[in-house]
Amino acid sequence: RTDNMDGTVLGEDLVSGKYLPSETETDIDNGNVVVIGDLVEGEREIRELDTPTAATNLWDCGVTGTPEVMKELSYNTLDEFYNKAGDTIRVYRFKPNKIFSVTREAFTTGVDAQLKVGGIIELMAGTKFNCVASATASTTQVGKIIAVEGEYYVIQIASAKQDTAAAVGG
Repeated sequence: RTDNMDGTVLGEDLVSGKYLPSETETDIDNGNVVVIGDLVEGEREIRELDTPTAATNLWDCGVTGTPEVMKELSYNTLDEFYNKAGDTIRVYRFKPNKIFSVTREAFTTGVDAQLKVGGIIELMAGTKFNCVASATASTTQVGKIIAVEGEYYVIQIASAKQDTAAAVGG
């Protein structure tokens, strides 16, 4: 859910892109984090999307959120929807103090005990979010879980003061 992300009403904070880690068109789920890069060669508005590291600058990232439109019969339910390799996808830029929600599938393995109100959401090397009880040194904080609504973890993005891994983690 995009809750109150700026891209829901401000086009400048909504990005069209292609997920191209190592310049290879790759599948990616909604609710995953990506690095927003340069324009795809020959394209006017489509940006290259890549995989973040744990220390990627938060303001260079966004969360994938392509509308789950069933254009083909290969999906049985919305739970099976994903962004296929080569598709142009929608990404919402991270902005200070904005709110979005994701389900358990958006997190790395082994974090279930931390997935509760107050859990700190961090970047990691990959497109999944990490959740920890206290901030990790040299890791960029995305924000905190402020509510759990059914299967959704509601995340408030960090303030502008927390724009580097050093400021957040150590």
